[in-house]
Amino acid sequence: MKIIKDTQIISALLPPSIATMVDPRVLSLYTCFNLVFPSNENLQRIYNNILSGYFKPFPNEIVEIIEKVTDSTLKLYKQIVEMLPRTPVKFHYIFNLRDLSRVYEGLSRADPENFGTKASVVKLWRNEAMRVFCDRLINEEDRTLVGEKLIPTIVKANFEDSYDYAM
Repeated sequence: MKIIKDTQIISALLPPSIATMVDPRVLSLYTCFNLVFPSNENLQRIYNNILSGYFKPFPNEIVEIIEKVTDSTLKLYKQIVEMLPRTPVKFHYIFNLRDLSRVYEGLSRADPENFGTKASVVKLWRNEAMRVFCDRLINEEDRTLVGEKLIPTIVKANFEDSYDYAM
């Protein structure tokens, strides 16, 4: 017989479904926390604040597009999550807030000397989105969907005057 003392167990579960139902007697032994995905408004506010703080020394034309950059990023993220679900072959197609943060990490490496125009920042955003999302995709069909359909459509809709330079 082994006696185990002063031990805590931490576990995580996906949202419950028929395949992952856990017996209520087991759950009664845990303190349960439910962490939900942030709302679109919260994500918009969080990422707008990150870029607003970083792009303060940049020209005014760049500061004015911060909300559009955030909106474009969130729109792209949602479309990718919907159109490229996880499958047994594509088991690594798990897109989460870490991916959004990687796009913003890349944007925050810009400096006013090299990225002084709106078009250059839009092109940087496109490059970061391609780097974060497209580099993970395993076939040409998925890469074409993201790189040649979704991203150009979003750039055309939000940054039409910078489309030619960015693409």
